[in-house]
Amino acid sequence: MPLMPINLPPGLERNGTPYDTTNRFWDMSLFRWVSGAARPIGGWQRKTVAPFGSPIRRFWAWKRNDNSTVTIAATEQKLYLDYQGGWLDITPVGIVPPIITFAGGYGTGPYGKYNYGRARPAGVSVAFAPPFALWSFDNWGEDLLFISSMDNRLFHYVSSTPTTLPVVVPNSTAPGAPPVPTANAVGVTDERHVMLVGPSIGGTYYPRRVCWSSRETLDDWDFANVSNSAGYLDLTTNSPLNFIMRVREGMLIWSSTEVFLAQYVGPPYFYGITKIGEGQFFHPYSFAKFDGTKVMWIATRGVRWYEGGTVRYVDCPIFNDIKDDFSDQWGPYHTHAAANGNYPEVWTFWPSASATEADRYVIHNFNENWWGWGYLSRSAMISSGALRYPLAGTADGTIYEHERGWTDAGADLKEKRWLETGALGVQTGDNVIDIKQAMLSTQDNFHDQPQSVTLQFFGRLTPDGSERVFGPYLPRLDGYTDTRVNCREARVRFVGNADRLFDIGLLRLDVSMGGRR
Repeated sequence: MPLMPINLPPGLERNGTPYDTTNRFWDMSLFRWVSGAARPIGGWQRKTVAPFGSPIRRFWAWKRNDNSTVTIAATEQKLYLDYQGGWLDITPVGIVPPIITFAGGYGTGPYGKYNYGRARPAGVSVAFAPPFALWSFDNWGEDLLFISSMDNRLFHYVSSTPTTLPVVVPNSTAPGAPPVPTANAVGVTDERHVMLVGPSIGGTYYPRRVCWSSRETLDDWDFANVSNSAGYLDLTTNSPLNFIMRVREGMLIWSSTEVFLAQYVGPPYFYGITKIGEGQFFHPYSFAKFDGTKVMWIATRGVRWYEGGTVRYVDCPIFNDIKDDFSDQWGPYHTHAAANGNYPEVWTFWPSASATEADRYVIHNFNENWWGWGYLSRSAMISSGALRYPLAGTADGTIYEHERGWTDAGADLKEKRWLETGALGVQTGDNVIDIKQAMLSTQDNFHDQPQSVTLQFFGRLTPDGSERVFGPYLPRLDGYTDTRVNCREARVRFVGNADRLFDIGLLRLDVSMGGRR
């Protein structure tokens, strides 16, 4: 009988069970698709000599006017600067870092999470708890403005004097000038206004207010002065405002349940703000901006995509599986996302049901429109963008450069890379089949590398019967793989056998038909 080709489209799909998901990939880790072929995801190398001892929660990187790169890593406790081959502590004196401590006992965790009378967990320290605790960054030319939402003061870091600690933006010395507001988050508009969301002014908190400084100033917040361009707008929202991000069309502003677009309209009002979408999100760090114009985030009821002034849904065939594996307690605190930068992908990390830190990830390739996922613990990530490689941090405070080499900082990754199919659809299940041989195309730099992966088959004789495991099988050097598979329906698992670049191409099977059982 001629060899039977098995050619599956890129991306995961999950319909009930693997045997209900025919001719699609079902599960995976540390693989991606490039031009339709499966390829291992690159490895990572350490960028920190020793861990910081506190989870990395946020990165920020930019280019100065001399084209040098400035990289900031924010942990739960401190800010660090990538400086002269090491990491310099630039935490401002007296700042309150974005940490909230749960006391434990009654009220700990989401409503209904624990049975009545059951002891709640002991007190734990978490980085992000509603109202959202976060580091908020944006650039002021070559410099950096930032806020810790637990501290709320606006800080200014001058990149030309890297060892000088950031300082609080001082109040204006003009007679009668109002003080610089404190706020939940900060952004800088293209028109060079500093924009704050959820400000406190004169000791009064305005959770639904957006305000901005006079143009080209950090300290002029005199909204009553008709000769400057400072101003504010109070929005009608269902929840307080807590995050802001610059895009081509203006400034995106989020409450916990809505998204708004602020756009420059010129004097005398300067900015107009329009509601453009709704939907509860997990955490402000779960917004991933890419190409300077698009933002994607995973919300509680699906995936959202911002582009060109509008918000729309994005179809995600594995969203329900993500939601089922999502930690109700820790997901809202530790979900985060970033564009990869080296590939047209958005990566979103989330804590699985039994985890306290993000240990799962999902990838959306927005050029080729496929979804994949995997198993990897990362507490923060930033796109390559101003950097050569994407950076990612861990809960112990280690920073890695991703897509660099093929190993886990020198340790093998090969068996941690795997790709598993649903039912291959070889037959309808009426007959028992024997798979005697397989041929798999695995190209490596345009040369055949037949032993880059091993093959393992799974099969059942009845839909609810136990699943049998066949293999693993190592391809021969001549490209043939001898197998002994006997079942009604089969599926296959590809496991990395080499830490290097290779492509998994078309699989062909030598299948013979048996009798009915």
